[in-house]
Amino acid sequence: MPFARIPKIVHMTCPDADRIENPVWAQCVAEWRRLHPDYEIRIRGDKEAAAFIRRHAPHALERWSAMPIGAVRADVYRYLALYVEGGVYADMDCEPLRSIESLRAQYDEPGGPPPVVLGMEIGDEHHANMKSPGSLIPIRADPRWTYRGLCLCQWCMLAAPKSDAMHQAFHKAVGGTSRILKALKRGKCIHETVTTSTGPVAMTRAVLGSPITRRGVRIVTSEFFCGGSHGRVPLTEKAYVRHHFTASWKTR
Repeated sequence: MPFARIPKIVHMTCPDADRIENPVWAQCVAEWRRLHPDYEIRIRGDKEAAAFIRRHAPHALERWSAMPIGAVRADVYRYLALYVEGGVYADMDCEPLRSIESLRAQYDEPGGPPPVVLGMEIGDEHHANMKSPGSLIPIRADPRWTYRGLCLCQWCMLAAPKSDAMHQAFHKAVGGTSRILKALKRGKCIHETVTTSTGPVAMTRAVLGSPITRRGVRIVTSEFFCGGSHGRVPLTEKAYVRHHFTASWKTR
């Protein structure tokens, strides 16, 4: 291959890239740097992310800037960063257990639509008997947590630039931001409002909802990015990241 279609960039975002005070986040960043010496670790704080959105999607900036929930801003940013620049996206609390290069190289194939590598978060393999939180409904039948019985992970993912999947995920998240802002005004914004508007359920719907957005998408099993999640997914030799679920946004 003359050049990488999925570039060696790790995208991360937080309120202030120059002051990462959360010790878990700082440790995770240090591990990304240690295990990926030939990658660019590109951390954008809110100011840098706003400038990025202003440059590449100015129509989305007003809603993005009005959003007080950091995780929602990160959702919008992650899809746009992968659509425009490509590479790896990782949440600040994702600790790499080994270099992601072997996975990136495996799917960085020439020809065809831009490759996108997404892990399963909720699916058949480990969640067939799991109940939806607070109910007796099977989680795979609950639209608050899945789309057509599936949910893709978006705390760590890989993509080449200009994929239809990330393009659609970005536009769905921008629209979802308006829904969340309205819910906040009514005092009725809950966890599921975020997951279904800009988070993993929204992304899953955007990616799997059309043959066009599915082009180039490769889905790996949940052990790759979700080892230990929900107390269901085993941490195996397939694992690339451990997600620490700091979830600071839920308390704000």
